[in-house]
Amino acid sequence: MFKKNLITRTLRNAALVGLVGSLAYPVLAQETPVDEESVEKINADITLVKSDPLDFEVSTNGVFDRWDAHFADSLSNINWTFYINPNISSASIPIMPSSVYAEYPELSSAYFIMTSISAVDYLCVDSYQEWLELYFSTDGYQGDFCHKTRYVWY
Repeated sequence: MFKKNLITRTLRNAALVGLVGSLAYPVLAQETPVDEESVEKINADITLVKSDPLDFEVSTNGVFDRWDAHFADSLSNINWTFYINPNISSASIPIMPSSVYAEYPELSSAYFIMTSISAVDYLCVDSYQEWLELYFSTDGYQGDFCHKTRYVWY
C-alpha cells in the first residue's frame, strides 16, 4: 500500500499538468460488463509520432476524454499506463524522486518500452477534468464507477 500511495501522490501532482499514471503488476484478466442494447463508435483517431518513454508524442483528432500511452517492462513484468489530457500531444514518463528509485529500481524509465496508445471517451463524463475528479475521488477501479467507454487502441 505504501508504494501505491507514494506513487499516486507523485502522479496526482503530475495530473495538474495533464498526465496521470497507473502502475499495474501482473493480474488476472477482469471481465467488463457489456451493454448489449447498443454500440456507439468513438469519433476519434490517434497516431503515434514518437515512442521514447522520455519524449513520446501522438497526433489526435476527434472527441474524447483522454488519450493513453501504455508502457511495459519485460524484465520486471510491470505495465505503466499514462492517462493524458487530450489537449496535450506529447509527454514523458515522470521523473520520480531518487528515494522512490532507490526503493523501487524497477520504476526506472530505462526499462520501459511503449506497447500501445489509445484514445478513450467515457460516457459518464464530458471532459478530462470530470474524469480526473472521478478517478481521484472514487474508491475502487475506474471500471467500477465509469464502465461505459468508447475507445480506439493502436
